[in-house]
Amino acid sequence: MVTQGNKTDGTDVHSMTAKTVGIHRDHAKVINYSRIYGAGVKFITSLLRLFNPSSTEGEVLAKGKEIVQITKGKKGCVCVCVCVCVCVCV
Repeated sequence: MVTQGNKTDGTDVHSMTAKTVGIHRDHAKVINYSRIYGAGVKFITSLLRLFNPSSTEGEVLAKGKEIVQITKGKKGCVCVCVCVCVCVCV
C-alpha cells in the first residue's frame, strides 16, 4: 500500500482500493486497516459479506482474493509509522 494521494482527487490508498475492486471507499478503508493488522482472505471476505449481503459467495471470494493481492506488501519490507508512514525495503 502507498501513502500518497488525497481523498479529494480520489488518489489516496482507500479510494484506489475502492476503485480497483468496485467497493465503497468507506468499506475499502476498513479493509485496508484490517490488512495492515494482518487480516487475510477469510476475514476480508467476511467483511465483504457484511458490507454487501446480496453478493454471492463467489463474488465475495473473488473480491477478497483480489484485495489481498493488491494490498500485499513486499517481502523484506518493513513499515514504520512515525507521524508519516515510511516503508524501507532491505
